[in-house]
Amino acid sequence: MRNEDPTPAIRSFTIDTQPPLVVDPMAVPSTGINPGQQVKFTVRATDDLSGISSVIINLSPIGGPLNQLMYDDGTNGDEKADDGTYTYVYTIPTSVLEGDKILIITAEDNAKNTSTAQVKLTIDTEPPDTIILSGPSGIINYNNPTFTWSGQDNVTPSDKLEFSYRLNNNPYSAWSAETTVTFSTLTDGSYIFEVKARDLTRNEDPTPAIRSFTIDTQPPVTTDPTATPSIEVTLGHQVKFTVKATDNSSEINFVVIDLSPIGGLSNQPMFDNGTNGDDKAQDGTYTYAYTLSSNVEGGTKTLTITTIDNAGNLNTATITISIISPPKVSLFGKIIDSMSNRPISNATIKISRDGNMIASCLSSSDGTYRIDCLMPGIYQIKVTKERIVGWWWWSWRVLVYIPHTKFGVLVDGKKQIDFYLSKAVWVENAYILEGNVANTDTKKNMDVSIRVNYDPDYWFYLYPNDNSYKIENFYRQPIGKNGCWAVRWGRFWGSWGLIYRWYNIDWDSGTYIDKNNNRLHIKVWIGGYWWNRAFFNYRYTIEAEKTKGVSSSFHPVLEFKPPKREFSPGKISLRILPEEGKKRMNIADTESQVISIMIKDVKDSLTQAEIKIQFDPERLNIEDVVAPTLPDPQLIVLCSKDTDGIKSLNNNFLTIRALVVDKEMLIGTYTFGTPSFSYGTETEQETETKEENIAPIAHLIIKPKASSLSRSSLSEDDLMSLVSIDSVLLKNAQGETINIDIE
Repeated sequence: MRNEDPTPAIRSFTIDTQPPLVVDPMAVPSTGINPGQQVKFTVRATDDLSGISSVIINLSPIGGPLNQLMYDDGTNGDEKADDGTYTYVYTIPTSVLEGDKILIITAEDNAKNTSTAQVKLTIDTEPPDTIILSGPSGIINYNNPTFTWSGQDNVTPSDKLEFSYRLNNNPYSAWSAETTVTFSTLTDGSYIFEVKARDLTRNEDPTPAIRSFTIDTQPPVTTDPTATPSIEVTLGHQVKFTVKATDNSSEINFVVIDLSPIGGLSNQPMFDNGTNGDDKAQDGTYTYAYTLSSNVEGGTKTLTITTIDNAGNLNTATITISIISPPKVSLFGKIIDSMSNRPISNATIKISRDGNMIASCLSSSDGTYRIDCLMPGIYQIKVTKERIVGWWWWSWRVLVYIPHTKFGVLVDGKKQIDFYLSKAVWVENAYILEGNVANTDTKKNMDVSIRVNYDPDYWFYLYPNDNSYKIENFYRQPIGKNGCWAVRWGRFWGSWGLIYRWYNIDWDSGTYIDKNNNRLHIKVWIGGYWWNRAFFNYRYTIEAEKTKGVSSSFHPVLEFKPPKREFSPGKISLRILPEEGKKRMNIADTESQVISIMIKDVKDSLTQAEIKIQFDPERLNIEDVVAPTLPDPQLIVLCSKDTDGIKSLNNNFLTIRALVVDKEMLIGTYTFGTPSFSYGTETEQETETKEENIAPIAHLIIKPKASSLSRSSLSEDDLMSLVSIDSVLLKNAQGETINIDIE
């Protein structure tokens, strides 16, 4: 029989292979979190088959447990039990570092299926920085200042920051997003404005932005404006203007007076420092002493004084002065060449009074000049005639005529003053002839050629005009003759006399590269004399290295430093010319004799000489005055020969005037005679020589009178006893007197 169990064994089971559903992981707050702050974590977790077994969160990135249970039972921050929302509230430890943190949430169902989700936190411990964008600082003269500001934070955007401000340690304002404030009707005084920012984590800027300012709306106090004298003031006289100025808040910035009504500046500063007529410094009295211009019209003049304090507030005061304007006078005349009597055009005439230049003008093509509207008085009048000689990128100042100045000229009506100018030429005491440049990329040639009349040291500097080039090397080579003529007093063909000889000399006394100033320092000693210029002609090649930037080429620039002028006195004497010298002068009369006026040891640039000769008219006649020939072919001596006032015979005196000129600078026609040869050149016949710095300035052609003894019976000592030098006046190219002793 087959009996069956009426109660079979039963086992129920559910197959669940699906993980739970995990959604909406959240952290509140999730950004801008400070250590020590609570964060609420929530997530929704469901499973329709086997149900949720547990939900855990890994809090180890923020200093918590690795597997922290989350709750759905109405505890630990959970708002409602069994609603599928799991919660955990956690306080961030203070040890947690700043930055982004990723936390993993894991949900497990009863079938052991798991799902994960993640939540992100941002920990913020750094406070924001506050910046004042605009607003006053220092001293201002208004009472409604406006400030604007902004802030920056590493986490919170600038437009999410909050700000709080205060004025002068008052309580801070409530936090808000406002970034500007205007204060109204503040009183004068000093203030400190502070503003600070706060981020979303409530980190506050520990160093608020600060502006200090002072409000000063009161103008300075200006009193006692005074002019001394103030009535019947005459032109050319000084007026002292004073005013007292004070300011209790921001102090005085400056005081100016408008002198334009009397020919001065419209904003002339006044002084409280003990200068410019101020009697005592820092006493609050501001002063300016002004000399009235000669072109001011007479009448009553009102001058305004303006005082401004450091806040910009100003105050004004006025001064009235009464000016007496005398009738105007005129000065006119003509500028004339002293040798040719021709008019000189484009000469500069400058009129000065009490050391101040009053007016100037240029002479016209016929040499005339005229200056009107002068005030009566005593003036200084200076006339100059210049020309400029230039080479490429530099130029030298060349004076063609010696300046002529008249002192103490009384002008009280229509005054005519004529000027006679004498020619002279110098270029800073040296004749600069050439300055040619040849260019390559890194090597440049500069020709330095000069002539000079005396013998101190000269300095020249060659600079690259482009400072990116640095001078590394240089070479030099002669490009013409270098040296000078020398003279010896020796025996020539049996007779004593002066003998000239050319010496080749390298004048360079030490050229080197001055690396500190990036220049070639050329130093030369040039031994010229008044009667003979020395020559210096050298080409300097400089090599330069490019150190920075880009440039196609550079040009060396020449700078000349004139020497110091220190000369000992020279000597002047008379010497009898040997027979050979007479022959060279074509003097055939055997009864005539030549006495040379010799100038010795003069190293300055001699240009003018006036020599007074005393002689015995009973025993000899002075037949003529002849100019000598100097060894330098470009230098010419011009001597007077007639009786038109240049040379005069009075009783037993003869006055001779001579000029030493550069042939290149001769302008016009001269009435002086043609210079003649005086001496020979050195030959094998020369013996017993002695070098001297000596040359003639003029020759006297003399002849014994018929009633006197014949020349043959007159010894040289007898002859020299009949002629002597009474006085002498020498001048250099600048019109300065040259010291000279009579031997």
